[in-house]
Amino acid sequence: MRIGLFGGSFDPIHWGHLRTASAILNAFALTQVRLIPSAVPPHKPTGALATFDHRVAMIRAAVADTPGLVVSDIEGRRSGPSFTIDTVRQCLAEAPAGADLFLIVGLDAFLEIDSWKAYQDLFQTTALVVAGRPGQDTGPGPFSSWVADFVARQISTGYRLASTGDRLDHPDRPSVHLFSGPTVAVSSTQVRECIGQGRAIDHLVPLPVAQYIDRQGLYR
Repeated sequence: MRIGLFGGSFDPIHWGHLRTASAILNAFALTQVRLIPSAVPPHKPTGALATFDHRVAMIRAAVADTPGLVVSDIEGRRSGPSFTIDTVRQCLAEAPAGADLFLIVGLDAFLEIDSWKAYQDLFQTTALVVAGRPGQDTGPGPFSSWVADFVARQISTGYRLASTGDRLDHPDRPSVHLFSGPTVAVSSTQVRECIGQGRAIDHLVPLPVAQYIDRQGLYR
C-alpha cells in the first residue's frame, strides 16, 4: 500500500489542492492520498480558520466522487498543536504492515521545513514529495536546483540528485521526490476574498464545496 499524506489548513479546499492531489496520486501510483486538515496549526492562529468540523466536511464534499482521494480527521483526534511529525508517526503506526508513506509538501512550505518540530526526523521517517508552486518554472533545472540547494544547506549533504532530476536520494533515508506536474493558480485566501466581496467562487472550488459554504454562511 502506498499512501500520500497531504496536510494543510484547507480553509477552504479548492481546485488547486485537488488537482495537485490527483496528479500526485497518479504519478506515484499511490493507493490513496489522504487530505489532512490541521486542527491546531502551529504557525497560524486557530481563530483565523473555519472550524475543524467545517473544513473536514468541505473536504469530504470535494472528494466524494474522486476515487483515491480521502479525508482524514487524524489531527482532530489529537490534543495540542498539529505537528506534522506526530501525524506521520501516527499514520505509520496505524498503516498496514509494509505500507509506504509519501508526505506531500508544497515548495513554499518545504523551504520553511527547517522551522518545523523534529524536521530531521521527518526525512528519516517518510519519503517526501515536493510540489512546485503554480506559475513558477518547474522544469528539471531550476526546480530541482532550488530544492537540492536547500536540502544540502539545511537538511543533509548526503542527498544526491538522481540522473533523472526528479528526486534526491540518500544512502540511509527515504528519497525526496520532486513533482512538477500540473498546478492551478488558486489560493484559499483568494476564495475567501471572493466570498467577502460577494463574487462567485464556482470556478475556484467544486460545486458541493461552494454550496456548503453558502449554506453555512462561511467566510462572510
